[in-house]
Order: sequence, then structure tokens, then C-alpha cells
Amino acid sequence: QNKLDEALLSSGRISDALQSLLEWLSKAEAYLAEDQPILGDLDTVNILIEQHKAFQQELDSRQGMVAAMRSAPGVDHNVANQLDELNHIWEKVGQLSDVRESRLHDALKLAEDVNEAVQVVREWLPHAESELKFRPLPEDEEAIVHLIDHHEGFQEDLRAQQSNIERIKYLADEILQACHPNAVRFVKYYLTITQTRWEQALNRSGQRAQRLQEALGNLRGNAALIEELLAWLMEAQTLLATKEKDPIPEDLTVV
Repeated sequence: QNKLDEALLSSGRISDALQSLLEWLSKAEAYLAEDQPILGDLDTVNILIEQHKAFQQELDSRQGMVAAMRSAPGVDHNVANQLDELNHIWEKVGQLSDVRESRLHDALKLAEDVNEAVQVVREWLPHAESELKFRPLPEDEEAIVHLIDHHEGFQEDLRAQQSNIERIKYLADEILQACHPNAVRFVKYYLTITQTRWEQALNRSGQRAQRLQEALGNLRGNAALIEELLAWLMEAQTLLATKEKDPIPEDLTVV
């Protein structure tokens, strides 16, 4: 397109060259509109940054042609009007390009923040899921108490991750407010899979805590029952021993 405009200009068809450039700038203005969504996941934002760098190079390549058009001698009234329009839209597109660059910088920072928070949780969750795998419980009270103490420590670690989960949700919701269409499904996927695995870990942690407490209660209940039974047996044994010392009556009807 730029080569074509240069050819039109060099052949003296300045009005046609101007019109072609104005049409390109009009498309550029629409592309740079500040209401265009540019937030997203890290890969999508990096692609948008590379696309904008290519656009900036294209814009820079047209500076020479714009300067040549501005200095064209002996232009008529219509061309003069086109030049006025060119000056206005050229300045506006340049400003919008700078704004988009700044917005993309902010979008990149936001995407990096989400990616960092997701990575922390993704690295921690496999440890949690391994910790929460179903295992048979020992039948020893001391071992159960040790497992309960260990699980309480694990639950503290689990609660410590809550801030990361909340941060991921907050940042993902912010991105989805102005998300680039290509990134919506990726952002929603990261958010859904992280929340799902987190909620599963919470539920399984609660179930394990309940299971440990029930096992401890059962062991202690059984121990109390055994102790009560032993006490009854000892009492019965003592009673029998006492009875054995009693003389057997000669009159069997007494018995």
C-alpha cells in the first residue's frame, strides 16, 4: 500500500495519493480506538504487542511520504483540504498509537501478574492432591494423633493459599471486563480449572479431618469400652474369689 501511494505521488497524482493515505489512516484510527479490548492471557497480549510493533513500523515508514505531501507546491483548494484532514488524522493516529502502546504495557503487567499467581497455585496443588490421597488409617491412637497434628499443619498451608486463589479470581475478572476475543476462553479456562482444583482440595481436606477425628473417637471409644469390660471382669473375678472362700453349707437347700 505504501509503495502504491509513493508511486501515485511521484507520478503527480497527489490527490489520489492523499486519498489512499487518508483511507489507510482511517482504518488505523479504528484499529487504535481506545475501546478496543486488549486484555488477555500472557500469550495473547504478547501477540498483540508484536502486532502493534509491526503497525508502528508501518506508521513510521509513511512519515517521509506525509512530509512530501505537506511540502507539495501549488496544490489546489481540494488538495489543500485533504492536507488539512491529513494533518489532523496523522497527529491523532500518532497519539492513539502511543496510547495503545501504554495500554498494552499495562495489559502485559496484568497478564504477568495472573500468570505468576496461577503458577504458584499450580505448583502447590499437586503436593496438596498427593497429600490428600486416600490411605488406610492406622489402628493405633498415638499414630492417629500424629496424623491429626500433621493434617492441621497441612490445613494451615492450605489456608495460606487462599489469598492467591482470591487474587487469581480478582485479576481474571478484571481481564474479562475488557478481554480480547481470542483470549476469553483461555482466561476462563485458567480461572475455572484453578477454582475447581482448589475447591476439591478444600473438600477433601475437610473430609480427611473428619475421618481422622472419627477414627480417633472410635479408637478412644473402643478403649473406654475395653477398660470398662476389664474393670467388670476384675470385679467379677474378685467376687468369685470371695465366694470361693465361703464355706459350703451342709444343708443343700440353703444353696
